[in-house]
Amino acid sequence: MSNVADNLSLAILAGGLGSRLGGVDKSKIVRNNVTQLERWIRAWDGEVAEILVCNRTGEAVGIAKALPDDSTWEAMSGPIAGLSAAAKCAQTEWLFSMPVDTVSLPDNLLHDMCALIEPGINVIRLVDQDGPQHLIALWRVSALREQLSDAVLNDERAIWKLQQDHLTEVHHPEFHCGNLNTERDLDAFNAMKPQ
Repeated sequence: MSNVADNLSLAILAGGLGSRLGGVDKSKIVRNNVTQLERWIRAWDGEVAEILVCNRTGEAVGIAKALPDDSTWEAMSGPIAGLSAAAKCAQTEWLFSMPVDTVSLPDNLLHDMCALIEPGINVIRLVDQDGPQHLIALWRVSALREQLSDAVLNDERAIWKLQQDHLTEVHHPEFHCGNLNTERDLDAFNAMKPQ
């Protein structure tokens, strides 16, 4: 996948408040002795041209470039702030976004998404067992930047509204990505809050 990797950045969205977990930084949740952020950086190392971590602290991790949430949006205003920061900084034509608290992804997901790239398609979104995963998506960076500029003007923060036009989807109805939003999720996936 090297030809794809050369033209693709990864944005790990890690700037959430973790409010349903008492304000926990979900990037530091531990599963099998590895933090969520470390897990995803390792998984994508060598698969993409650059890894961008969009978080509240601007804290770098290993090979990843850290980006504080975009100051265009008020502090900690949700995933759109991280997506905006990544879109501004991405050095590639395409940007793959995913939340840091994602438990797993389908095998060959990026390959499946890239196979759908064609003129006129600006976003390719995953649909899993739970339905559309708006944050697990492949974005054409130039189009995303334009959409985000419009969103700022209209104070529109819903990610799904950026996906209304020029969209196609990759369907994995048998797959459950899962995420770590609640105490029940932590129990279900043998995960622990940071100490």
